[in-house]
Amino acid sequence: MGGVALNPAERGPDAASVVPPTGDPAGPAPTETPQAPTVPRPSVPGAPVAVPPAGAPAQAPTGPADSGVAPHLDLALFGVAIAARGRPGRTGAEEAAWTVLHLGAAEDEHGRASVVDLLAALRHSGQPARLRLVGALPQAQRGRLLERATAAGVVGALDLVGARAPHEIARLLVEAALLVVPAPPAGQRHGGGGAGSTPDDGGLVAVVLAGCAAGTPVLAPDLPETRRLAAELPEVTLVAPRAPVEAWARAAVRPLPVPPTPDDRWTALRRLRRSSFCRDRPALGDESAAGPARG
Repeated sequence: MGGVALNPAERGPDAASVVPPTGDPAGPAPTETPQAPTVPRPSVPGAPVAVPPAGAPAQAPTGPADSGVAPHLDLALFGVAIAARGRPGRTGAEEAAWTVLHLGAAEDEHGRASVVDLLAALRHSGQPARLRLVGALPQAQRGRLLERATAAGVVGALDLVGARAPHEIARLLVEAALLVVPAPPAGQRHGGGGAGSTPDDGGLVAVVLAGCAAGTPVLAPDLPETRRLAAELPEVTLVAPRAPVEAWARAAVRPLPVPPTPDDRWTALRRLRRSSFCRDRPALGDESAAGPARG
């Protein structure tokens, strides 16, 4: 599998560092390539790699994750996106209501097909959900997904967004009511299911953390590595990986009609910055990267 990244072209002065739950060390700085931004890999288990503090060079992970895991999760991009939603008359609630988002790499057809099936289950139960698939999309895969959605009667509610720049990914997350991270295919997990068990096992957790940074509810599979996230970040809801699509749909219904407000999203971003997953946890009262000061 090829690598994917949530890699900003420019890091803001208030960027924070998200560290892997396993505390893996970070390696030397990679060469940034902002001209070819992509999205984090979904549907694979594990831990995100480290992001350096503001002003420091980006760091890449060591070990087998180098080939498939994004080295960047710039929280400043999410702050900018949330601030844009909070402008007078532009809360983002109207755009976000009933919008389901999936982030994926070109090879993640399994995850995309799973979310199209989830969209069908929601629509067939009377819920006016719509789905945005974000990430590079090969033409043949596009055709298969459209055929699947057409057969299920939901093609009109499917938006194939394609690859987007990192700041646009943050915006799309803030404009969604729910981020869905499907379970990996049966047999994809190796080595007992812990972090570091596959060459691509940083992607799933990185995507979950991106949703939390946007303050968007996240529906993810119940795996050892996601349980730690859910224990600390209330945005995360876990579903049994092999549960039927109807069970995923029931879990998805609750957050879809009323997406988080800008204040809710600022609170979630602050919580992530203060969590054990953020290397540069701010001192109390230091909220320069997490929204306006509260009175």
